Amino acid sequence: MDAVRAIRHLKKVDPDLAKVIRRIGPFELVPEKSRTIYASLVRSIVYQQLTGKVAAIIFGRFLELFPGRKFPEPERVLRKPFGQLRGVGLSNQKAGYIQNIAQAAKDGIVPDSRQANRMSDDELVERLTSIKGVGRWTVEMLLIFRLGRPDVLPATDFGVQKGFALAKGLAKIIGELAREPIEHQPGAKYTYGMSTAVMGRAIEVLSGRPLDKFLREELFRPLGMRHTWFYLSRDSRELFQPLTVFENGKLRVGKPEEDELPYEVGSTLCLGGEGLVSTLGDYARFCQMLVDRGKAPDGKQVIKPATLDLMLADQLEGIPGYDDRKNGYGFGLGFYVLLDTKTEGVNSPNGIYGWGGYHTTHFWIDPKNKLYSVFMTRRHPFNDESLVRFRKAVYDSLKD
Repeated sequence: MDAVRAIRHLKKVDPDLAKVIRRIGPFELVPEKSRTIYASLVRSIVYQQLTGKVAAIIFGRFLELFPGRKFPEPERVLRKPFGQLRGVGLSNQKAGYIQNIAQAAKDGIVPDSRQANRMSDDELVERLTSIKGVGRWTVEMLLIFRLGRPDVLPATDFGVQKGFALAKGLAKIIGELAREPIEHQPGAKYTYGMSTAVMGRAIEVLSGRPLDKFLREELFRPLGMRHTWFYLSRDSRELFQPLTVFENGKLRVGKPEEDELPYEVGSTLCLGGEGLVSTLGDYARFCQMLVDRGKAPDGKQVIKPATLDLMLADQLEGIPGYDDRKNGYGFGLGFYVLLDTKTEGVNSPNGIYGWGGYHTTHFWIDPKNKLYSVFMTRRHPFNDESLVRFRKAVYDSLKD
């Protein structure tokens, strides 16, 4: 691969990318060819949706479960109790996916390095994505960082998407995304992605306004949300909750480079699915509007009741790929929706809905009891146990 020639070409055809290349510096990728394909897949699962430093800690704890060898064979992983895998900091999903990869490696589905080098990109994607938990992104990371394949652009990668958004803005990133082939036909499978960013761009096109202006005029101002922005001013930055990182059994203050967004004044990173900064008071106003079936404090109908009903209807009935269904949840338009309280196991009433954020923030609305709950923090990595404990405490208190 002639990296110098490739970089020269990219700088010539894309001025925005040329600025990024000049800012980042020389191309320094060295493929990690000492790691097996199986080990690389497991590592990719651990590193998903985490900062590199936090992921490295969890990966190290995972390896410590198997002393005496460089990387545990599939059989050893399969024999390890699920609770011990969870105990190193893996989520339920990730622990299950690692077991799936181990089983696939044992069954010969995961190729060895020699076989992988003879396979095309498309062949590897097709074979490895047959393993539950291994998506196209995971295979693309393998192609780039393990096999050193030069012509791979992981368009669904969160970091790539954020980089494009920072360099180009919402309009350009959705335009680039629209040129990529879809992973599957609509309605065939659930895949986590940038749907809310796409909806944000659709709002811009339909309204003729930038997304941040539309939200300010149509939602924040009517609800009295005066402290909710896509950026931080100098004064508000001083009040911003510091990021905390759970590491080695305790919390520490996060470093600036561990935060995934800059929140800079004038930022073009207004994606619709992330990046808003708010206060507990402002978010309470938003939640109260949902409890009141879309009405603002002055009685103005911000969201029509029929629209809210559509948003809360399970959109994934009979569609594979949504793992939270086994926990009793369906998925509406932007919210999880509890469908089976017995499966959930916290005695929450059916019909509650809400969502969680990257830094362990979450909220839910309870239409039956006409209440809302908001949990705000800036903790990394995401801790789904906090939601369970918080929700249990709320509903236990209602029994008294």
